[in-house]
Amino acid sequence: MKSLTILITSLLLLNTQSVEASDYYETKICQNCNYAYAYEIAKNFEPEVKCYAPAVIDVTNPAAQECYSDINKVLVVDSVNRTIFGFNNSHTNQGQERYYLNNVITDINTIPAGVTRLANSILDTYEALNQVATELSSELTGVNAQSINPIAVAKISSDLSTTSSATSCVDTDEYKAVDAAFSSRIKSDIRWRAQEKLNSKPHLSEDFSSRRVTGASFSAGAGGIQLGGNWLIQPKSMFVYNKFRTSETGGSFSGRNQVVYSLTLGQDGLSLTLNRVQTFLGGYNIEDLSNDLTVATEISDCLGDALDKKFPKTVDGSDGSSGGSTGGTTGSTNPSFNNIPVTSDWGTGGSGGSGGCIHHYYHNGVEIFQMLGPCP
Repeated sequence: MKSLTILITSLLLLNTQSVEASDYYETKICQNCNYAYAYEIAKNFEPEVKCYAPAVIDVTNPAAQECYSDINKVLVVDSVNRTIFGFNNSHTNQGQERYYLNNVITDINTIPAGVTRLANSILDTYEALNQVATELSSELTGVNAQSINPIAVAKISSDLSTTSSATSCVDTDEYKAVDAAFSSRIKSDIRWRAQEKLNSKPHLSEDFSSRRVTGASFSAGAGGIQLGGNWLIQPKSMFVYNKFRTSETGGSFSGRNQVVYSLTLGQDGLSLTLNRVQTFLGGYNIEDLSNDLTVATEISDCLGDALDKKFPKTVDGSDGSSGGSTGGTTGSTNPSFNNIPVTSDWGTGGSGGSGGCIHHYYHNGVEIFQMLGPCP
């Protein structure tokens, strides 16, 4: 319990900007890299040269300047063997004119113990987040998120089914995926479980004063030492996958309906955000649904029904005029439900003409989708 309390307290105190890091190391993480490769990486971090007018002007050369640069400390960390290569990237002939300054790369012969601890802490954190993501993905895919909070999921399905037709779509993958992607309750439950799993990892270092890990980028600080940088290759996955079964593959899992969250460890603790590119609803990722006005002609009736029932929406004519069976208006922060289905026969609409109407979908008062469909 003491160890868990220390870890939670450390996470709450995270603030990479407030660390008094007098000793900063630009850090790159590679895989199975050697000294020669690391040396080439260190070359890319030549310090900035700044030139000033001298205190005493040389009358024979009044344009002369004094130029200086700092030393860039560079670490290249091998994630496989946890070997650390350290270099100083600097310039000789400080104080002379710019063209006399020569760039040199030298080894850091003795890497401080605090640097080694922080580097290993970063790798431990990535490994822990990967384990959390892997465990959660296995659990969620096994139950399609239904066991995370059965009451909340049942209520969502009930709310949706009250306005569905006799041939209800609420048990389809499309409905389940839309629920999992946009239900705040389901997301909060997944976040809670992820935080519980992360807190239970015994090998996480507790000697840091700040730490942030987001995708390929990271930073960590302690004892006046700060490491910051990114991986040179894609790190192990920190994505939580929730895949849904599909009848098209005989009940196996596929990517046609999957919800993906990205794990991030920051100053407020563990964050869980929807990955819009990897999340697919009925075979379309959210980015495509958001950017392609004509997609309504291709999506399944059940996905269209899920969007129409799950989100408030308004319908406008293709010429920009306002429409909608319940009088909604474009841009409203409280748009109305139950306008004409986006996948219904265009021949039944009238107000928007042959060009169709734009269906606007909102989540928490923010527009998330636009689709060209029939008019009310």
